[in-house]
Parts: sequence; C-alpha cells; structure tokens
Amino acid sequence: MKYGLPYKGSKNKLAERILSILPNKEHFFDLFCGGCAVSHAVLLRRKFKTVHINDINWMCPELFVAALEGKYVNEKRWISREDFYKLKDTDPYVVIVWSFGNNMRDYLYSREREPLKRAIHYALVFDDYGPGLELGHDFSFLKEIKGNQSRYRAIKTYFFCSDGDCQSFEQTENLVRLQSLERCVHLSYFPFSCGMAELSYSSVDYADVAIPKDSVIYCDIPYKGTNVYTAAEDFDYDRFYRWCAEQQQPVFISSFEMPSDHFLCVAEWEHQNTFSASDYKVVKERLFIPIHQEPPQLITQGCLF
Repeated sequence: MKYGLPYKGSKNKLAERILSILPNKEHFFDLFCGGCAVSHAVLLRRKFKTVHINDINWMCPELFVAALEGKYVNEKRWISREDFYKLKDTDPYVVIVWSFGNNMRDYLYSREREPLKRAIHYALVFDDYGPGLELGHDFSFLKEIKGNQSRYRAIKTYFFCSDGDCQSFEQTENLVRLQSLERCVHLSYFPFSCGMAELSYSSVDYADVAIPKDSVIYCDIPYKGTNVYTAAEDFDYDRFYRWCAEQQQPVFISSFEMPSDHFLCVAEWEHQNTFSASDYKVVKERLFIPIHQEPPQLITQGCLF
C-alpha cells in the first residue's frame, strides 16, 4: 500500500509502523503534514474520529484533499519546463509532482533530457507516437499492450534491448513521475465519504493550531542537516522544543535525532531515504516524545526509555 502524495522525505514506508504506536484518542493532528502519508494511513484505518492536517505550505494539504475529492482522476497533462515555472506558485499538482525529487523548487528534467521524456509521456499517456518518431524512436509497439505497468516495462525493455546503454535505460525514469501521478489518481478512489473520519485542514504555523483534549499530535518536522526542505534552514528548532514542552496532549515527533535532555526515543527503524530521486542511502528514522510526557505503553524498537 502506498500512502499519501509523492513527496520528499515521505513517511509512506513507515506510515503503518508509526500508526501502530500512536495511542487511541478522539482526534489526530498532523501538524507538518507534507505528503500526508501518515494521515492517509490514519484515514484508511479509521483509528480516530477526526483528522486534521496542517502545513505552513498551503499546497500540501490542498493537493491531498483535492486528490481525495477526485480532481486528478483524468489528469494527463505533460508539464513542460515553461509550464512548470509559470504554474509552480499556483498549482500544487505541478509544483509537487513535476519538481525534481518533489523538492517544489526545480523542474523535473534537464533541458537535454526533456524532449525524450516528453516523447515517452506522449506515447504512454496519449498513444501519440509522433514526438518519439521525431527523435528516432518508434513506440507504436505500445498499441498492443494493455495496462500501465506492462506498458512501463515494455518501454524499459525497448531502451535496454535497443542498444544496451545504461544511460538510455535511465532515461525512462520519467516512468517514476507517471507513477507519482498515479499516486494522486489512486487517492481519488479512496472512499472519501464512506464512513471515514472527519477530515479538516489548515495552512498555518503549527503553534497556531488549537489542540483539544483527547488528541494525538504528530510532527514530521524539517530534519536538521538536510537542504531538501524549502526554507528548512529557517526552522526555529528551539521554539519547537519549547512548544513541545508546553503540550498536554501526547506529541510524537519523527526525526533522525532530538535533544536527549528534552525528548525520549520510543521507536527506531532503518529504511531507505526518499529525500532524493537518486540518493538511496539507508538511514535510521526515529520517533520521539517530549520527556515530560508519561511514556505510553509501547514495545520499543531499538530505543530504550
């Protein structure tokens, strides 16, 4: 199961593990929702009666909710470099799905690769083989192939078998982008109004979200030492630590590290990071709680109280 939107640092692979540790409460607050992977898992499992997603960047919750409501069921656009820089400040789909590594800053493809990427997109999405023929590639074999995954494999096989060039094989990485689009489409089939938790969203500073009693707060804050988060270098960690110390409702924070004099690690997992489309380093993700909060009854995984 893939949770949430395609997004840098997504918790897609950890969403179920994180959810299993969260205590049962009435309300769930995802204050740095990003790609909303954990919130998506929460909604599917119906563990809480209400779910509130928030991110200081309005595009994240807007795209997630729009996808849930079916806006991208028929989304097939090819987004050019010019389209991207024209629309990136107003179209959440464009800036998240069509940015390099989902970094919401840079266009997905280099100028050199864009023509072939466009040709592959047109062949797979529109059954239009003209752009490919202009570059010397005949993708018409796709006519007889049904199903997106089979068509993706056929394109990869075509490049691999035609010249055995690994560089050409890597050119098919825009298939990953099409699969990212499918993540948005997949969300559109989620039973938005079929007995799921009540969902609300906001785009404000985390400290401005009112947290009622009987809530669980989840915070996937910008990670120190990375430059993939927009304006992450401006995140005031000390302010966040003080805010955590003031919270009466249980707070769970995803991070690599937190100050040991203020936070307890309650779980730890090794997994492949998703900060970059080309960086596959294995990292240790940890889940922390403020030290002043009574530790929940947990079976810890790699961390000691």
